[in-house]
Amino acid sequence: MYKHHIFIDTNILIYAFSGQKPKAMECLDYLLKLQGRKLFTSAFCVGTMISTLQKTKGSRQKLSKERIIKIIKNELLKINILPFSETDIQNSFPSIGNDMEDNIQYQIGAKAKCYYFITDDKKGFKFFKNIQVLNLNNYLAIKQKI
Repeated sequence: MYKHHIFIDTNILIYAFSGQKPKAMECLDYLLKLQGRKLFTSAFCVGTMISTLQKTKGSRQKLSKERIIKIIKNELLKINILPFSETDIQNSFPSIGNDMEDNIQYQIGAKAKCYYFITDDKKGFKFFKNIQVLNLNNYLAIKQKI
């Protein structure tokens, strides 16, 4: 794992672009400005984000296709988007965690040798001992650790 490779989980993208948690956009802005770091997410994350943002849920309003395209062009393309394959799914089966989606995201991030995983759901990644999991409350720790 490379300490300058950072994986951004689905929930951070959803919270940032939906406006649900302003701290998520603050986190994403911070990460995009870091020098010498490589940011990654997965095609799986992007697909889930798009599907989620196109639906109203509770206080979160759905976004239009045009708004989502603008987000992808202006923000998401600054992040390396990793492919998602059948092999990633199969490699996630032996993982200890019960959250299959998190297990798959870990496998995808591990291929890119991501050391930091930014998520707002740390419990799904607690089984992976060779990574540092940071959430919206402690993402600034990256600056101190690298």
